[in-house]
Amino acid sequence: MATIASLPLAVSARPQHSTCPIDTKSKHAPRTQRGAFSFVRYGEGLEAASGDLCDVVSIGRDRVAVLVADVAGHGAGAAAIAQVVRDIWRSTLRSAMFVKPAAVLTSMNRALCALEALDSRFVAATCAIVDSRRQSIAFARAGAPYPIHRRFYGDRQLLRPRGMALGVDPLATFETRRLAMETGDAFYLVTDGVEPLLTAQAEGHFVPETGDVERTLAPDELVANSRWFAELARHDAHTALAGLAQRRRACLASGLLIDDVTALAIQAR
Repeated sequence: MATIASLPLAVSARPQHSTCPIDTKSKHAPRTQRGAFSFVRYGEGLEAASGDLCDVVSIGRDRVAVLVADVAGHGAGAAAIAQVVRDIWRSTLRSAMFVKPAAVLTSMNRALCALEALDSRFVAATCAIVDSRRQSIAFARAGAPYPIHRRFYGDRQLLRPRGMALGVDPLATFETRRLAMETGDAFYLVTDGVEPLLTAQAEGHFVPETGDVERTLAPDELVANSRWFAELARHDAHTALAGLAQRRRACLASGLLIDDVTALAIQAR
């Protein structure tokens, strides 16, 4: 089994692949120097090829750009478009003098809307710029699940910047938000494949009434009401993502329908 993927902020990022199983037996999270950020990544595809994308790119001495994206659909077609999305993302970063997440998503959206090869698929994505000098994360969202901020003392919050999926409307606009990070804080980005893993059945305490209620919950409510979300109060990034891997195995064992799964945790150390 592949081990946890970690990336200290001081190290230039390599292209990140969507499939990255996590070592659930390890008790130790990746560690970097105090005041830096560690990047902990988990991903598993429904098929051999995945439409999920997680890319981490150094854009200077103090900043790292992050993209977590999910192309609609599964398999080779979605994976091919994910590669196109990654190329557009990398090109946008190279051409931008002052990188702001909303501006990056706006540029990517226009490029994707002009592509016939997109074949009516949309792309849900979150872009973040991690700044070690300011100890902050600026981020923008395009139709993806809401990012999660877990404070070092256990408080948890869904962050809700507006923004529709990429590749739908060339005039779509996006909102940049900035988050101050303290040592011990964690910032989570996930694709919607995580949501089926947070049902009561996947978490091991399913009853029919609960299942009926869950079908009426919006995805963000499902996340916020899950046991996994509650457990973030006391779990570090490695343990939290290992919990998703364990829930995915429970889903497979129960015959539940699942999706490509990608999660990235950015933890201030």
